[in-house]
Amino acid sequence: MKLALSQNLTSTVSAVFDPATHSNIKAFYKFKSLGGADISNVANWTDQTDNFNMLQATDSEKPQYTASTGAVSFDGANQSLQTASDISLASQFTIGVRMSLTGSINNDVVLADNTTTGHFIRIKDLDTITVRIAASTAQDFDLNSGTIQDATNFNLIVSRNDDGLIKIFFNGTEQADTNTRTGTFLIDAIGVRATDANDLEGSIFEVQIYDGVSFSTAGFITKVNNRLSSL
Repeated sequence: MKLALSQNLTSTVSAVFDPATHSNIKAFYKFKSLGGADISNVANWTDQTDNFNMLQATDSEKPQYTASTGAVSFDGANQSLQTASDISLASQFTIGVRMSLTGSINNDVVLADNTTTGHFIRIKDLDTITVRIAASTAQDFDLNSGTIQDATNFNLIVSRNDDGLIKIFFNGTEQADTNTRTGTFLIDAIGVRATDANDLEGSIFEVQIYDGVSFSTAGFITKVNNRLSSL
């Protein structure tokens, strides 16, 4: 009975919380928004705000889309999507991703800038997330509440407050490691960093990017995570 109530609560919260209507949404690559048919070469993952569509013109570098699961899959061999202009996050922000990795985990980039060096969120190994902002020293965050498993979906949330404090949330649980880094975080790509390095081998199901809101807002991380978990 307790499990059923928990499942119902998660379902209700995720149904009510719509990233597209949140006042601080910056870019939103929505689950299953690519439609009901498989796509062998994804040329465009539309941003629900219509400001930062993720594009790819080269067929050999286009990821694949599986309609039944909603997975946009990257093969680790130079597949990526990229916007025409930077998503710029100057102060506090929150980024939530539902994803999975396959094969050997070795510096797989989730989100980054592919035209300006020194900006990325990267899975270093099965229990380490690396964040680099504004060409500063790359900062490692150790996962203490679990590890990333091969071909297993997980939620990753990276959030920075207006003092520059960065926290990582893995499957909704706040991790012990924190770091402080100010400066503008630039994003223009999924699955690769400048220049065409650390290609992602895995799948992305949804990406939510918020500007001007962080873990310091009561209940916000829970809402983001509950939606990702419901996908």
